Amino acid sequence: MRFNKLAEKKWYTGAVIACIAVAFFVLLTNLGTALSAVGAFLRNFRVVFLAFIFAYILNPFAEFFYYKLFPKMKLGRVRWALSVALAFILAMLAGGLLLGILIAALLFLLRVLRNMPRL
Repeated sequence: MRFNKLAEKKWYTGAVIACIAVAFFVLLTNLGTALSAVGAFLRNFRVVFLAFIFAYILNPFAEFFYYKLFPKMKLGRVRWALSVALAFILAMLAGGLLLGILIAALLFLLRVLRNMPRL
């Protein structure tokens, strides 16, 4: 209630704009420090961001296994744990397969380049 009364004052919009302008000015004058702080934050939480991305990618597979592969299991927590484990194993197998294909292709390319005549 108190904030609503404050927001109805005539000077409120001007004060908010002035505060935003001052904050923007301080940010621009200390841009190097602000960018280094953002970089440090991203460096420190890179693993957390990657884990969120990995979970976001694996969730549809885990839900598919939960609803389609294990629908008759009674215990929901065990069913979900099995679904997540199966999705994780599937992702690791797919990643290993892609990595194996990539390594084989690179070895083939190196073999072809080694046998090429020099100009």
